[in-house]
Amino acid sequence: MRPDSRDEVESTRRDGTNGSLTKRVNGKHAQFLKSDARSRRCATCSAEFRMETDQTDAEIRMLAEQRRLPATHLERWLAFDESSRREMLALARNLRFRTGQMVTALDLLEEIAVRERATIAEVLGRDEIRRIADGSGSRPARASALVEALRKIRFPRLRRMQERLRAEIAALKLPRGISVDLPKELGSDELTVSLRVRSADDLGRLVAALNQSSAGLARIVEMLGGGLAGNDGKDGKDEI
Repeated sequence: MRPDSRDEVESTRRDGTNGSLTKRVNGKHAQFLKSDARSRRCATCSAEFRMETDQTDAEIRMLAEQRRLPATHLERWLAFDESSRREMLALARNLRFRTGQMVTALDLLEEIAVRERATIAEVLGRDEIRRIADGSGSRPARASALVEALRKIRFPRLRRMQERLRAEIAALKLPRGISVDLPKELGSDELTVSLRVRSADDLGRLVAALNQSSAGLARIVEMLGGGLAGNDGKDGKDEI
């Protein structure tokens, strides 16, 4: 028989008895286990995952620099799990958050995740969040709506109280020229009532309307102070 002239060529075959791989190298057989092949594949997958993670983190840092995001919030963002970092990055790009909106969103998302023992990605995957993120309308409007939706999730009792107070104000059916404004985030007990008049007659008419609505306004003030709020009042805080 002719001597093998392909000593430098490797051939691979599968052993029929133990499923291992056999290589012919320089005329000799050497055996390699399946685990060797799996290890090489796992090492490749691990390297690819690290590259993807590094790319995501680099893009987050770039966006944070563009938006002048505070360093503390950037580090907290980078501390999210991989899926959550990617989802937050996609959302921030989609809605083009302003710096203040991004800071608020990151704060609220962290608090919701801790309270509900969920990941940021899971919170962002909720139907009410996806409807806003993927919906119609301008990006600024959707960004504001999404932050408000996160507030409702984070502070459910506060939101219910605000809705009750707004309903009370609407029920007064005050004429144009009278504005009744609640304190921001119900952070105080103060109710602001404003009059816009152009004549003495306007002033008299609006003052008379306020007098007729004095009982309803007093009720709203009591609700702000917690007197009629029950379990939904300010003293019943939304704790983490």
